[in-house]
Amino acid sequence: MENFSRLRAHPALAIISTGLNLDPDAPIFTQSPVPVMVFTTVDVTAELRQSFGEDVELIQVAQRDGGCDAAEIVAYLDQHDLGFIHCEGGPHIFGQFATAGAVDSACVSYSPVLVAGEGKRITAHDKETFQQFSLHSLFEEENMLFSDYRINKSA
Repeated sequence: MENFSRLRAHPALAIISTGLNLDPDAPIFTQSPVPVMVFTTVDVTAELRQSFGEDVELIQVAQRDGGCDAAEIVAYLDQHDLGFIHCEGGPHIFGQFATAGAVDSACVSYSPVLVAGEGKRITAHDKETFQQFSLHSLFEEENMLFSDYRINKSA
């Protein structure tokens, strides 16, 4: 059984943006109930930091594989007692984290829809990686399946 006693009412929020092409006045920054961490490879100046306001922490990280260094981001979050990371992003960010060995779980939803075409995988990266997961939980609602897979650390 998992211990949820340490969960916060509002989880920490971190955004990854290699180029930092974000509007500092966007509601995600101005209305968030918690401070927002933004990881970027852009040189973070005092002026840039001030433009985002006091509730946004800009964190400059190294560039790796065309984006922000996934291992550096995970290390930073671990150092701040944020070791359980639920990451939602596109296939490129997921691919970066997967090839860096920084993925512990994957939440996948299945809908009763058939789509043909040149679909992509849930990860995209120049390097190949193979990781096996085990089903941790499964939830069904209105014909949708929501699954949570956890990585097999011994595989």
